[in-house]
Amino acid sequence: MFVLTFSDEIVEVLIAYISLYIAAPPDPIEVKEFIEKKCTEKDLERSFSTGLITKDELCSFILGHVFTKFILNKGSVEVVESDVEEVRVRLLTLFFS
Repeated sequence: MFVLTFSDEIVEVLIAYISLYIAAPPDPIEVKEFIEKKCTEKDLERSFSTGLITKDELCSFILGHVFTKFILNKGSVEVVESDVEEVRVRLLTLFFS
């Protein structure tokens, strides 16, 4: 069974993602606690393990919730899509390598 863990390196990638949009990212502990809780609530480990969601959907879910919680309505700036894609690739690599 797939186990979803948020190492310091993964949290750093999420902070880098937030930093693309806003100048003052939140505390890494706050980000880690939020996303762990959200993934547990939505039972993402089971959803992925049983094939209900793909690797890309898992990353999209995580980035979407991070965006909504920490970026949306916080005076964010526009970003280059390739920067966001780089974050997605880094997450995929860390989760599934």
